[in-house]
Amino acid sequence: MAVADSQSNPQSDQVFEKYDLFNTETTAALYSKYQPALDQTVVDTVLEITPHQDLLIDIGCGSGSSTRPFAQHFTRVIGVDYSPAQIKLGKQLSENFDNVELHQGSLYTLPVPDNTVDCIVGVMIAQFIDLTAFFAEAKRVLKPGGVVLFHGKGSPIAVEIEGNGVISSVEEINQRIVYIKTKLFKGLFHDRTKFNPLKYSNIPPLHPTKSDPSLSQTSPNSSCDNDGASSPTPNDSAHSSVHDVHDSSPEQCVRKEWTVSRWYTLPQLADYMLTWSAAGKYCALHHMSSEELKERLIEMLRCDDVGVERVRCQADRFLWYSRN
Repeated sequence: MAVADSQSNPQSDQVFEKYDLFNTETTAALYSKYQPALDQTVVDTVLEITPHQDLLIDIGCGSGSSTRPFAQHFTRVIGVDYSPAQIKLGKQLSENFDNVELHQGSLYTLPVPDNTVDCIVGVMIAQFIDLTAFFAEAKRVLKPGGVVLFHGKGSPIAVEIEGNGVISSVEEINQRIVYIKTKLFKGLFHDRTKFNPLKYSNIPPLHPTKSDPSLSQTSPNSSCDNDGASSPTPNDSAHSSVHDVHDSSPEQCVRKEWTVSRWYTLPQLADYMLTWSAAGKYCALHHMSSEELKERLIEMLRCDDVGVERVRCQADRFLWYSRN
């Protein structure tokens, strides 16, 4: 999902100083077409932990793929994103949803009065934002007992392959995926908080106690070449084993973890990789179109021997929530 308004926060200015990764019609279209649908576990968890379903806000909503799934459950749903291109496409895709509103703006100044929001959801956004500034705004708009929920996704790992002739090993496919992330896209991911690689275990509660050890982990640290590129949403081969991880008292924050998997062809995997934040920066750096990068990714994924037709990858999913 796209990130906060770069004109509203100095950290965003630094991240997007050279490349505005998400605010293009091309990126908006890629996200809409190839990003996975919102995991049902996220929707179910939101409904479980919110006693009232009057108003939900989706921050960094992009074109609304993580916003619209809540329309049937909440009286009013608002998506906020800094990107005019994402919001323009999102409004087109949301025309049939009478209770969905998409706003171009900043997540640090949400377009609602105090104490009116039941839940704030952020999908793949925590690693991009100034958490302290956002928490201050969340406390303003949330009702007493309202919830902030972040959802993150782990990197894809190949676990099985299909094809004809001599088939490369799963290990070789994984080596190629890792090479793309750590060599081809080296330095182009920008999770400087390590929230995603640590599965949100270092995100502090909305209202931390003085003794909470996570307080020491709120500041961004060294850069990590991983912004949590995920595998596609599961379909025929989905596996979900959800469990809660209580990092502190239930009143402070809770995490959930599960795993999903899917078969897909190498072109499908390349399509998905085009939605990674690093892919947009790579294209800008090398003056390359997304189609040109897709062809390069397919060649890099295709093994030297013949026969790989489909790869089954699995990826971690996780969420974190904290109550106001």
